[in-house]
Amino acid sequence: MQVLIALALVGRALAQSWQTIAGYRTASDVEQHALIDLDMEELVHFVGNHDAEVTCDKSYMEDKGFCYYGGQGTCNTDEASCSTPYWYPPGFLNEGCCLCEAGCDKSKETGTKCANFYFDSRDLAKICKYPAETWRADALSVYENGGNGLCLYDNENGIGCAMGDAKGNSVLSSGAIRTLKGFATKDYASETVYYTLPWPLIYAAYWDDSEWADTFITKDYSAIVKNVGWALLIEKGAYQAVWMTVLHELEDAVGDCYRGNITANDGQAHAWDEAWAFYTGSQVAATAIGAVTERGMLIWALAEKCGDDFLTVDSTGPATANVKALAQFIKGRDLIIEGKCADAEPVVEEIRKQMTIPLVQSVLKYAYKADPASANGDCTGDAANTAMTASDACVKSWAEAWAFAAAVLPQIDQCSMTAPPRAEPRFPFTSRGFTPRLSRRRRPRSKRTWTLQRQGRLRTASRRSRRRSSRRTRA
Repeated sequence: MQVLIALALVGRALAQSWQTIAGYRTASDVEQHALIDLDMEELVHFVGNHDAEVTCDKSYMEDKGFCYYGGQGTCNTDEASCSTPYWYPPGFLNEGCCLCEAGCDKSKETGTKCANFYFDSRDLAKICKYPAETWRADALSVYENGGNGLCLYDNENGIGCAMGDAKGNSVLSSGAIRTLKGFATKDYASETVYYTLPWPLIYAAYWDDSEWADTFITKDYSAIVKNVGWALLIEKGAYQAVWMTVLHELEDAVGDCYRGNITANDGQAHAWDEAWAFYTGSQVAATAIGAVTERGMLIWALAEKCGDDFLTVDSTGPATANVKALAQFIKGRDLIIEGKCADAEPVVEEIRKQMTIPLVQSVLKYAYKADPASANGDCTGDAANTAMTASDACVKSWAEAWAFAAAVLPQIDQCSMTAPPRAEPRFPFTSRGFTPRLSRRRRPRSKRTWTLQRQGRLRTASRRSRRRSSRRTRA
């Protein structure tokens, strides 16, 4: 029976034309999943405003309505020249276009700058003055609620968006909005997932926090690091949430395989395909890996950047880590579809290794740049300074080094049972809440260990993970 099911799934996958993303052909529809990279893009945009002071023409805004999308675009494009396929109310900025209704005086648009993302004429104070201190609130709004602006009327997104709520970029089949915060606050301990190695629980145990990524992203760093560093901690911290979600979906796919239902996911998608969508995002779509021109905003993009920095680039063009990850993703996809669940297990670990490479490369890069002894670094002359007094370039490197170090420390901690107690990285803004605990090691590595955990006979996840189980939803 299992063979027949597998053959039927293979046939259906081949008959259905889904997406090809960076050389990977999905066996299910994960278009919406991949759009989560647009949330990351918007978050990056807003943290980039950490030192911005932007004003707009208040009289025009009062006269014509609202300035809606995208930060600092110039409103000087008429309707006929606009590339967007949609029509928006007065003053709506989209893809570089500030549109008016027919008969609108276009001259009033010329030179007007849109200063914020989703505030309309009901909140002119935020439209027409964009103080630097709002950057974090704007970034976290996208992180928590989803991007793509707010609905101007009920059901504007066609799914059920209420006026004033985020429209969302990535939407679940239920109509709920997929968010980066949903990634960071997933209750891994309560989900029925077959783990080759329970990495989410290992991370939770290391940090003594089941929501370690969310804690990292939302922490108030204002007392210990300049805004330029705070912005980078939010931005790079988001990689932690995405990285673990990719790994979780791979493990979930193996579990679905053993249960004989590989489409037991949002919108009947394959969890394995979901993992690739979250790994690459929508902006790297291409029919072949060598045809990828856009790097996107997620783990794929990070690997590409590091590939350039470390000269670890494949002859086909993309970073070696991405090429090897792609090969393993394709191999695992086929094994899952064929019902070869046990054979897919080691593939998950191989992908994890490739996913970890850009994290380690980033630690090395920014640790070097943050070292005052590095002649070509960013911190020459800053040895006596803190993250509140050093140069912006130096603080930026400190922040990136710490963010990426935090993403790999739980894995490093698993390397040896006999090593000395783990040491705190000497980055200037480590503080209580992010300092690794000098405690007894917890190192679940085998299926038996994980079985004992699931039976409550071995505790790896923190108590907090169990207390918060009622608050989680599937990413």
